[in-house]
Amino acid sequence: MASYDVTNNGFRAQAIRVRGGHCTIRPNRTETLTPDPALDDEDLERLTALDLVFERVLSAEEKAAQADAAAKAQAEKEATEKRAAEEAAAKAQAEKDAVDKKAAEDAAAAKAKADQDAADKEAAEEAAAKAKVDEEAAAAAKAAADANGLNKA
Repeated sequence: MASYDVTNNGFRAQAIRVRGGHCTIRPNRTETLTPDPALDDEDLERLTALDLVFERVLSAEEKAAQADAAAKAQAEKEATEKRAAEEAAAKAQAEKDAVDKKAAEDAAAAKAKADQDAADKEAAEEAAAKAKVDEEAAAAAKAAADANGLNKA
């Protein structure tokens, strides 16, 4: 296994682990590390401008993410309101159907009662007519019996 480390003289050195756990350090002089040059004011201004651009991009991305989150929240709110409205409409329709069914049952019961009352009235009229006919027949029979009784006497 090889690992790389920077030595004090700026060269990259390769540490090679050999048998027994000892390390041998060999410099790898084909790759040299160049130190960073000193930054002048113009470089600092460019880096500052780049930082500002990155901050604007990041803030724009954050604003876009916030707008997306707000849009999702609004969509969820609208969906919830829509479901609540649909449930309220369904409940109102069910209540209306129940009221209509009760009104239909009440109307049917009222019609049945009216039919029953009419039938009872007709039966009472028929009974009264029959009683009158029976009474007239009884009166005629009595008159006939009286007439027969007078003729015999």
